[in-house]
Amino acid sequence: PGHLEANSPCINAGTAVAGLSATDIDGEPRIMPLSGGVVDIGADEFDATPPTTPVVTDDGQFTSSTTTLHATWSSTDGESWITEYYYAIGTAPYPDTGWDSVTQGWASAGTAADVTRNDLTLTSGTTYYFSVKAQNQSGLWSEAGASDGITVAYTVTTVSEALAHATGDALGLGSRIVSTNTGEFTNAFYVQDPSGPIKGIKIVWTGASVSRGQIVTVTGAKQIDDTYKEAY
Repeated sequence: PGHLEANSPCINAGTAVAGLSATDIDGEPRIMPLSGGVVDIGADEFDATPPTTPVVTDDGQFTSSTTTLHATWSSTDGESWITEYYYAIGTAPYPDTGWDSVTQGWASAGTAADVTRNDLTLTSGTTYYFSVKAQNQSGLWSEAGASDGITVAYTVTTVSEALAHATGDALGLGSRIVSTNTGEFTNAFYVQDPSGPIKGIKIVWTGASVSRGQIVTVTGAKQIDDTYKEAY
């Protein structure tokens, strides 16, 4: 109640005079200076500009889950505030074909700046994107922003399975034994299966040090020389 609509004749139809409040009924600033400037008639100052395009961040380059995706985002509005976010999940960023292939259209996140969906059916080897748009108090929508994509890894249970995959495949290899220390190779270490034939695979790694005998789970893209790229 008391807020101006986009087609209201009161927009930019007033005159700022001495004693006029510096803010409107929502605590938002009047757009023009308080002497001789043009303001809206009434207690509300209409917001004529949309929110900024949301900056959207997913949980990294790879995921091992085929049911869950999560993303966060941020957007601002200098004249009012964000009243609702809509998001979509698909195999492409909005507006490319496939932008809503998972959600089948936009879904409301309310005013939350993140969402976790754990009811999904995702396909291994496929990259998924979050697209997000923001609406302000005046009903104006931002342009849609999108994440850079997260790829669902194939789950493999042995090094031999990993080596059999095609170059570029995203793979998740769990509970393998580290067979070298990180200091033995530059930004890399090797893992092997806990039992059976001794077969190792090189893990490209720039994170915390690992030690021989440590049990690790790695996720990354298989390279042409049978390594993972930036395992996580």
